[in-house]
Amino acid sequence: MRLSPDIRGAFRKLRKDLTVTGIAQTFNTTRQTVYRWLGRGKHRGTETFKDKPRQPKESKVTMEVELSILKLRTTFKWGTARIQQGLWNLPSFILESVSCVQGARLSRETINNVLARNNQNGYQREFKRWKFFRATAPDELWQIDLKGPFSVQGKKFWFLVCIDDYSRFIVCAEQFDHELTTAETVAVLEKQKRLPKAILSDHGSQFKEQWKDWCREHGIEAHFAHPSYPQDKGKVERCIQSLNREFINPLRKFPEWLKGKIGEYKDWFNHSRFHRGVKAFPADLYKCNVGKLT
Repeated sequence: MRLSPDIRGAFRKLRKDLTVTGIAQTFNTTRQTVYRWLGRGKHRGTETFKDKPRQPKESKVTMEVELSILKLRTTFKWGTARIQQGLWNLPSFILESVSCVQGARLSRETINNVLARNNQNGYQREFKRWKFFRATAPDELWQIDLKGPFSVQGKKFWFLVCIDDYSRFIVCAEQFDHELTTAETVAVLEKQKRLPKAILSDHGSQFKEQWKDWCREHGIEAHFAHPSYPQDKGKVERCIQSLNREFINPLRKFPEWLKGKIGEYKDWFNHSRFHRGVKAFPADLYKCNVGKLT
């Protein structure tokens, strides 16, 4: 039996003399119902004992928003966190290629519900727990790596990526049509306005004796990852994974991005893409200046 608003309102007056159980027995209802209407009457002047409207609230997920979620998922294979970022603020070069709603604020749960409704959620993923380390300040440690070749329309490309360990700020992200030498690698670093105390790299051909000499000349400690253990430089590897998903892999669909768009991606990553690993925008954390090249 549905209780009338007058009876619901009387619960608060009766509570002075009766227990919640007693009120429930008197009106043949449950204790949970009594507690609910007692809670409604706690705020004087705003209490209401009428039923709330039963019509559904207008959903934030319009057809246009849902299509944008599915488009970002199928085009870039992004998860809910990156789709959430993409619905709010995508770099202009992506918007030129992929029409998408902007300025929409949705929770990751809502996005996942949309993906589940369209059978687009879920990854097969093996979870492992790694030992975590992080530099204590900007420019204390950089991580550098060269990835490639990647084939786009029959041509091969390599990407040199260097990030700041503390802030995840991309110091440099350059594309090349050939595998770099040591001289070309250090030339990219020499264009930067600041230097780190140490650089972590793998044992690639670019990071041999000539590399060690360059680091020594500039007062930089050269660190090397353990062979066959990419977790040592996991942050730059993770950055390259993001670069793969958000820039390199889509090149097969949007080869025009090869014409200078890597710089726009770098700026977007540093200033507009919220990094969940450091819970900030990388550029906001990258402020200290340790040294400059002369």
